[in-house]
Amino acid sequence: MAQSVINIGAAPNDGTGDALRVALDKANSNFAELYVSAAKAETAVQPARLVSTGTGLTGGGSLAADRTLSLSEAAIASLAKADTALQDAAVFATAAQGDKADTAVQPSTLNDTIAGFDGPDVIANRNASTGAFSSTFDAGGDIETTVETYANATITTTYGYTDGKLTTLTATDGTSTWVQTLTYDVDGNLETISEWVLQ
Repeated sequence: MAQSVINIGAAPNDGTGDALRVALDKANSNFAELYVSAAKAETAVQPARLVSTGTGLTGGGSLAADRTLSLSEAAIASLAKADTALQDAAVFATAAQGDKADTAVQPSTLNDTIAGFDGPDVIANRNASTGAFSSTFDAGGDIETTVETYANATITTTYGYTDGKLTTLTATDGTSTWVQTLTYDVDGNLETISEWVLQ
């Protein structure tokens, strides 16, 4: 509503100004508008307030204008890595993961050498006609052992956990034993995976 101005006349008591009732009605209207505006001001966002961006966000600033918060390039890159990172061993017990494993990329032939395994070739080569694979899981769904059968050897791998994270793999053919270790940073992210070490 626009301000209601009280007409006070050209000179005192000249009879040209607003009547008393009209003048007070205008005063009441002006006060009513001021009280409504004051109530809105008490609950309004103040431009002096700032929106701060935490780690992984960009944007922010004062509330004198509209602000947009976005993921930083580093945060987006981290999410992309997370999509392809090693998953917790427990998820491999689910049917959905089993379906994915059935359609995963396989070696070009079953006689390919397992990359990174420094054991004898007789252990690292799977025979196309006799190759087999089986797994066991604990009550929590974490993988405990895998048994891989090759043409002339069987490899049993035992999985070790610390604080719910996979930390060791111990593989044996009954004669020799190899160990691989995994380490994590303070945030629990996978940091290193060692080569297989013959014991």
